[in-house]
Amino acid sequence: MHHQKSKSVSFPTSSQIIETHDDILDYIKSEAEKFVTTFNLANRNLVRIPVEIHLLTQLERLGLNNNRLTSLPIQLNSLLQLRYLNLRSNSLKEFPIIVLTQNSLNTSWVK
Repeated sequence: MHHQKSKSVSFPTSSQIIETHDDILDYIKSEAEKFVTTFNLANRNLVRIPVEIHLLTQLERLGLNNNRLTSLPIQLNSLLQLRYLNLRSNSLKEFPIIVLTQNSLNTSWVK
């Protein structure tokens, strides 16, 4: 039986520099097949999240707190393994629909 390895990721690591939205997008694309389960993008001054976030199909924990997000991509709804979502301290203009529709979410922080 083949076991998939899960991987916890905090981006950027000390060896990675995030300067643009494309840096996050490149990282998502490079890690999409590696069973990333945790992705921490807190405190990055982000104004948007790439729609390609859905490529991280094994994602269980997503930290987006302390950014400048005004909306979330609808593609977050396709992250069926997502259990934890932190959206605190952003500039969301409407209540995130994922919090209402994603049955797998156990914990979501929106403030």
